[in-house]
Amino acid sequence: MNIVEIARQYFQLESKGNGIYQIINPSGEFDSVVLWEETNTYRRFSISKSGGIREFLKYIVGLPDNEIEADYGNVEQDNLVKALRRYSKTKQDTDYSLQDIIYEPGYNSYIESRMISEKTAAYYNLEINGKDVSIPLYNRTKNRVGSLYRNANPDLKGDRYRTQLAGNNEKPCVWPFPELYKMKGNTKVVLVEGAWSVMRVHQVIKPLYPNILPLATLGTNLTSELKEYLQDFPVIAILDDDIGGNGVSNTLRKWRNSKMKIEMYLPTWSALSNVQSSYVDDLSDRALIKLFAHIAQVGSIL
Repeated sequence: MNIVEIARQYFQLESKGNGIYQIINPSGEFDSVVLWEETNTYRRFSISKSGGIREFLKYIVGLPDNEIEADYGNVEQDNLVKALRRYSKTKQDTDYSLQDIIYEPGYNSYIESRMISEKTAAYYNLEINGKDVSIPLYNRTKNRVGSLYRNANPDLKGDRYRTQLAGNNEKPCVWPFPELYKMKGNTKVVLVEGAWSVMRVHQVIKPLYPNILPLATLGTNLTSELKEYLQDFPVIAILDDDIGGNGVSNTLRKWRNSKMKIEMYLPTWSALSNVQSSYVDDLSDRALIKLFAHIAQVGSIL
């Protein structure tokens, strides 16, 4: 049974490529529901809820259990845990010790391929495990709690990135968390979605605009904790052209309505900088400088 074919009976869908679809719902009731055809799963990003076919029929379509069984038969509970481990950024946060997470400090060809210099890699304490890369995570007390692990040659696309957390630690609300302690009265926060984008902005843009502080949301929902840290600082948000970017922008609009000073550069920023990519970490130095020159020219923060 195919979750996409079922969804088409009730909703208009937009293909995002690679068997991924998003529900188009003008009313906004299901503003961020994404379907994965390969795993027969869905995720509603606005409330961080996932499920399989049965859950989709019950919570998104709105069918009671008896109608689900009458219309679709005995829909088995999907093995969602297995699916998420195989096809998404797995969070195996109780199976690691710090020794499992910490690798050798260093620099390798993959880091270089992401246009990150040795100096920048050393600044962010990047570690290597053969061709793979580990990006350290620290909590509010500046203690190591885990890593963002980048598998250079994954067997499955979903195993490319993995959040590794030791013990019962939680992922920090932003990366790199210790940088929050460097904020001063004239700091301007540049909020992006990925750690590699932070490194690129630090390396290329910070020498031109010393007062900026690049931070990454790590592709997760923005938290009230992060809002408290950023409350008194102007924020420039450069968001990716994907579902995660849409979710982050929705939260930032609410924050802006609470009188926070926020400028957002949504997917249109790619056209503004005359580049094809919609990911900051893919930009050349020249394109990145051009983007920030545009922001400085038309914005009121930078």
